Amino acid sequence: MESALIGILGVLLGILLNEAIRRNRRIEDFGMRVFDKRLKIYEELYSKINKAVEVANVVVEEVGHTKEQRHGMMSEVILDLAGFCDEHAMYLNDEIALHSTGSFVGAEDIFELKPAAKKHALERFREDVKLAKEMIRKESGIVDIERHFTSITQAKHSSRLIEYYRELKSKQEAKTV
Repeated sequence: MESALIGILGVLLGILLNEAIRRNRRIEDFGMRVFDKRLKIYEELYSKINKAVEVANVVVEEVGHTKEQRHGMMSEVILDLAGFCDEHAMYLNDEIALHSTGSFVGAEDIFELKPAAKKHALERFREDVKLAKEMIRKESGIVDIERHFTSITQAKHSSRLIEYYRELKSKQEAKTV
């Protein structure tokens, strides 16, 4: 009788363990598909931001556009970003979508500002875009993957340009603290 009870308990335990393992494997498979989809969407958002910056630079710096033309150019960019973020809202972080789109709002007005205000507005605009790109890199997992690869390869790159970049980066980080 005892051996039959032990046998039944063994079978039940085996069934439960098998089910737990099967569920974990399903979650891992699903998680990988979601990660791949999110990465693709964040790559596309990053690309759209780069294209939007090109348009914003034209709007902010080039003479020859009317206020209405500048407004139309930036409206097209903002609506494209907003539409993309709405279409992929299931996979995008709401705050990143908001910041990425909102970074371009008001860029069309920078051209007409007085020099001091224009300089400040341009700095704020560029900082917002830089933050949007950093957020996308963090949210997509690229930053963590780069850290992981660097820890594996132990690569230590150095050149005059890299050293200058590091110096500027540390000054910038010191400014923000």
